[in-house]
Amino acid sequence: MLLGVVLHSSSWQEPRVLFDAITLVSHSFRMGAFFALSGFLAAVALQRRSPRLWLQRRLARLGVPAVFGLLVLCPLTGWVLSHRPPHASWGPPLPYDWYHLWFLVALLLYTPVFCLLDGWQRRSGALDRAVSLLGRPPELSRTLLLIGLASFALMLLAMSLVKAALPIAYFQSFSELRNVLGYLPVALFGFTLARSEALGRASENWRVPMVFVGVTAATYVVWFLLVSPLVPPDARNILSHLIALGGAAFCPPAAFLLLFGAALRVRAVPAVLKTVADASFTIYLLHVPVIAAINIGFARVAWDPYFEFAITVVLSSSLTLAFHQLAVRRSPLLALLLNGVPLPRSVDETRHHVAVAAADLDLRAGAEDQEALAIGMGLHLLDEVEIDDGGAVHPLKPAGI
Repeated sequence: MLLGVVLHSSSWQEPRVLFDAITLVSHSFRMGAFFALSGFLAAVALQRRSPRLWLQRRLARLGVPAVFGLLVLCPLTGWVLSHRPPHASWGPPLPYDWYHLWFLVALLLYTPVFCLLDGWQRRSGALDRAVSLLGRPPELSRTLLLIGLASFALMLLAMSLVKAALPIAYFQSFSELRNVLGYLPVALFGFTLARSEALGRASENWRVPMVFVGVTAATYVVWFLLVSPLVPPDARNILSHLIALGGAAFCPPAAFLLLFGAALRVRAVPAVLKTVADASFTIYLLHVPVIAAINIGFARVAWDPYFEFAITVVLSSSLTLAFHQLAVRRSPLLALLLNGVPLPRSVDETRHHVAVAAADLDLRAGAEDQEALAIGMGLHLLDEVEIDDGGAVHPLKPAGI
């Protein structure tokens, strides 16, 4: 998730091969793996908590930062970008843009779907029956292929709807709706993985996801480096878009399984990574306006784009991390607005709540598997551990893995 800082640090730079590669690689796994993990942890949490309570807490944890971000942070980013110098390499901002916060909209929309799926499974074992259609045991290659096809079809549908419904000026920004719709099958895959022992055992075969990732990488290399320069521009643009969209659809479930397996094998996590994980929600919400401000300054000095990019990554990460440590951890109001942490009933609760802000996982509780998973995947997800009044954490255990 925090690789978004690297991606967005290149967004307002002049075109370069490295920046194009960062965009392509990021879109091939980053957000898809994030949504698969969110589905997985939602399934685990719903096994331990009443669906109604989980839904209420989840909507509050996501909804408050989403509203604050869409109504305050996004207009602020647009205002910052409106101060671009005339010679800047990017155009003027739109009257309104949701920038990177589409992911919160997606999580909010997926939340009731997870609840419905949980109820469906409890009443009729529907997930088990669905998994049985993939074979006994489930064929992982067929599973990943079907998820990719579903995502690809939904992405194409979303792009068509956006193109038909919005003015052309808004197409680029709100084309992220393709991800909101297209990553629903990936999130449902993560949910099912946590509930199905058969699918969990089948997913331990790392060779199948390696093939999907390898084919995606090989396709990118062959097309973008060898073939596309020989193709007429119009056809090249269309085919490049479809190939990139295909990678964003077919690669994330496989990449998630590989990252998931690697994260579960991590046992020792450096303290600095724990600190970053605790601050990740804050960092992700705030880094885009900070990057925008930094690039406004760089547009006036015109240094080497690669040097500007490196400085932007370091500065935006450091400033947002410092803001979390010095302000969000100490302010119940900021913790509410940026992390969705409920306002404490007393001053003594503030430190406890902020320590687990936006967290499924508590890094002090000896929940080694969940801790390694969160750090290894590079994010702090939302509200999937139980924390009692004494501050003790009870990690949630999945059924599927």
